[in-house]
Amino acid sequence: MQPLRARTIIELVGKPKDFVERTFEKMRELIKQHPGLELISEDIEPVKEKPGTKDIFGGFMEVEAKFSSLQSLIAFCFEFTPTSVEIIEPEQITIKNNELTAIFNDLQAKLHEITALYKKSEFEQKIVRKNAALLLRNFLFTLLFKKKRNIEQLSKLTGLPANSLQQFLDQLIKEGKVTKEGDLYTLK
Repeated sequence: MQPLRARTIIELVGKPKDFVERTFEKMRELIKQHPGLELISEDIEPVKEKPGTKDIFGGFMEVEAKFSSLQSLIAFCFEFTPTSVEIIEPEQITIKNNELTAIFNDLQAKLHEITALYKKSEFEQKIVRKNAALLLRNFLFTLLFKKKRNIEQLSKLTGLPANSLQQFLDQLIKEGKVTKEGDLYTLK
């Protein structure tokens, strides 16, 4: 496969500012070591606070490079996730079917990896939410064990907004675990 020359833009957003700046520097070093890449030019724009945010910083890096193959460019895209890729040359690309097959297989492998990570993350979040709900339930039971409390008191003691806590307390009332007398809650 013929080499390609491409220009990419890589954006980063995060906080604090020095973290974003350090990440750009680390990325710069990793890009230089990327297999099949010959760096032509790089330009990192100064990291600035994002408009309309508080303490969120962002910037971008423009990288122009010669890639030994289309596969090398695709691997670069998976590793550094540029927001923009412009192939400068060649104007036309010829590719053999076995090379295209390899590219599609690499693409599918990466998609399967990402799907597996997403499913794992989704499962872990479900467990965390369930355990957090159980912790809150036990905390409320402890708070209401010997003393009746109103929603404001419970909100202050749990650190949760009253409207979020209200939904949880309504569920406990529905389950028959908690009762409400006027504006006071107690264990049943």
